Amino acid sequence: MLKSHKLNIFINGIIFALVIGVMKGYKKEGSRAIKKNLRTVFSGNLDDLLKKIESYPVDSIIGPVISFFYHKDPFIKFRAITLIGKIISELFESKTEKARVVMRRLMWNLNDESGGIGWGSAEAMGEAMAQNRGVAKEFGNMLISYINMEGNYLEHPELQKGALWGVFRCGEVNKAQFSEAKMYLPNFYRSNDSETRGFSLLASLELECDLESLVKCFSKDEGVFEVFIGDEFVRYVIKDIVNQKIKTKTIK
Repeated sequence: MLKSHKLNIFINGIIFALVIGVMKGYKKEGSRAIKKNLRTVFSGNLDDLLKKIESYPVDSIIGPVISFFYHKDPFIKFRAITLIGKIISELFESKTEKARVVMRRLMWNLNDESGGIGWGSAEAMGEAMAQNRGVAKEFGNMLISYINMEGNYLEHPELQKGALWGVFRCGEVNKAQFSEAKMYLPNFYRSNDSETRGFSLLASLELECDLESLVKCFSKDEGVFEVFIGDEFVRYVIKDIVNQKIKTKTIK
């Protein structure tokens, strides 16, 4: 009787493992299929893309959209970043804990222990916080810490740029929440990389850093970089941003 009972447990265990394996297989195939379907519209009309995104359950769309962070086309990458920011913002209002889980996933991607490189994760965090002050209140300090050399500083230059872009986006809509970042931005003013200098300048202007200091650093800087704004890339010359700011008090 005891042997029979143990045998039944063993058989049920095998069946359970097989079922879970099949379910995981279906989930993986489903994710691949969603990504394939999205690929056909990701670089096209934005309204069509949004309709396609909304046709899927939110839980099934997050992974496929994040996978586009790694796309070689910057336009597709930043569209994905914008969409994830929108998804997190909306989730935070209706399913707050799920939104937190996605944010923690992005943070994990930026952790050395993750075993990968979190392309787009800092930008996505910034985009989500720019779209939702509740998200910013909970996770803003973490984004700031990524540019703090004594905090969770991101060593990789491309990830640094992502964090700076995120601070810039947040500064556009929520200066007070991100004012602490002002003390860390000057560390990037002398970078050899024009994008790094450019993003640090934009963030500094949005956070209302000392304009005289910015003029001294950037008024003769001929570096060129692009910023994703309003579903398109805008090209800037660094010195022109400063000169225009002096004249009009705006960078737009």
